[in-house]
Amino acid sequence: MEVISVTAENPRLAGGSLNFQTKSYGASRPPGVGPEGVKSGVFFDVLVKGLSAGKVMVHITHDSVTPSHRIQHWDDTNMRWIDHPKTVSAKTIHGEFDASELQKTPIVIGV
Repeated sequence: MEVISVTAENPRLAGGSLNFQTKSYGASRPPGVGPEGVKSGVFFDVLVKGLSAGKVMVHITHDSVTPSHRIQHWDDTNMRWIDHPKTVSAKTIHGEFDASELQKTPIVIGV
């Protein structure tokens, strides 16, 4: 099973409506990113539209998730994967991001 959802905490809207878009790449690394810092990676893409500031929680449910999983996003500026604070409950990993970090951003989960 694989489910990805996104929620905003204390959002500051940039005008218009708030929209989250997600995409799953499975085990295939998305184009334009370097090698990930985790093993057994599962890749996703998250795009937040209409949010100028605030915290965004990305919730990924996947059969492979364990408490030792990490969640990272690809930083295009510094050309590296960056870890994020996370919690794990059952088969769901919850990662915390700043809204500015999710502009059609590759995300990977893995151990």
